[in-house]
Order: sequence, then structure tokens, then C-alpha cells
Amino acid sequence: YALYLEDISLAYLKETYNNEFDQSSKDTITNLKENWNGMGRTVRSLVFCITGGKEWADMSQPFWIMGTGNGISFMLFMSLMVIGLLNILIGVFVGEADTKRQGRDEESSRLFDILDTDSDGLLSFDEISEGFQNKHLAADLELIEHRVGTETVTDLFNILDVDGSKSITKLEFTQGLAKLYGHACASADLLLEEQKILRKLNQLQQHVNQLEDALVTLDYHAGGHHTSKSSE
Repeated sequence: YALYLEDISLAYLKETYNNEFDQSSKDTITNLKENWNGMGRTVRSLVFCITGGKEWADMSQPFWIMGTGNGISFMLFMSLMVIGLLNILIGVFVGEADTKRQGRDEESSRLFDILDTDSDGLLSFDEISEGFQNKHLAADLELIEHRVGTETVTDLFNILDVDGSKSITKLEFTQGLAKLYGHACASADLLLEEQKILRKLNQLQQHVNQLEDALVTLDYHAGGHHTSKSSE
């Protein structure tokens, strides 16, 4: 595309070499000579446009003068370049975030396996408490406490115990720690209140499901009873 821009710029400069121009046309010629006259300047100008070093709307002005098609082609090229650059940057950031998340999940899974001393796939309050007494684990657990602002082992346990079953599954543990790292600025009280709300919403959902099942059963029996009477 740089070669194409260079060619049309040189062709336009040659065609208008000896012509008389008004001030607007002179500005166009000056723009072409300074920014698009030669491959080196053309590549430099494209880099400036793509990276934001110069306003590409201003840099494209000569091409609109030379023809609407040239202006549109430049606009489409820049749009594709900007969108492509954004996609690359987003991909880099998302990839880095996924790598960090995967590393945290693996570390959380490893910590869970160490804390699960009876290997039943569940963490009890006693196992969490014993973990704080283990010099090899105390630093990791205290760091978690510090990040979320919990003052006691009980607070930390209640935050991770999503379903309130008095035990923590590996999924609850890994997802809970990921959530805690994402809410590092939130207080323990706020996280506990959020946990209570989620539990109440889950209970409400269960009641709604039970009510729907009861209504379906009632409707079924009512329909069957009505059919029996009709047959008689």
C-alpha cells in the first residue's frame, strides 16, 4: 500500500509541476512533498498515522483532493490497521491475564491439596486452622488474609464456604481465591455480606424450582382427573 501511495503522489506532483494553484492547492502540494514524496517518507508517514504520531485525517487530505476513491482507500486502510493493532494489543493483555490466572489456579489447587490432610476433597475449619500453624503454609494463608482484610480464620473460612455447608470444595477454594484476588480492595465484611446475599438468592431459586415442580405435578393430576371424568 505504501508503494501505491508513493506512485499516485509522484504522478500527481508531475502532472501539476508547472501549474498555477490557489492557496488550498499549494497546501496539498506541500503536504505531498513533505509526507508522501518517495518511499522513505511514505513509510514514515504511514507509521506516524498508525501509531498516532500524526493525525491521519490531516495526512489523508491530499488523497481526497486527488480523487474520492483514493481518500476512501486510505480511510479503509487506516481503519483496518487501527482495528488490527487494537486486536493485537487486546490479545497480548488477555493472554497475559489468562497466564496469570492459570498460575494462580494451579497454586490454589496445590495449596488445597496440602491443606486437605485427610484427602477427602473437602476442607474443614480445623484443616484451615491447622494450616495457619504450619510454618510452610502460614505465609501463604496470611498473605490471603492480608489481601482481603480478614482478621480471623473464621472470616476467611466463611468467605470461601460459598454454599454454607461448613466445608470447602476444591472448586470453591480455587474460585474463591480468584474472586478474593479480584476484590483485593474490598473489606471482609463486604465480602461476607455478598456471600449471604448469594446464599439467599440460591435458596430463593431452589424454592422457585420446587414451586414450579409442584405446579407441574398439580396440573398433571388435574388434567388426568378431568380426562377420567370425561371418559365416564
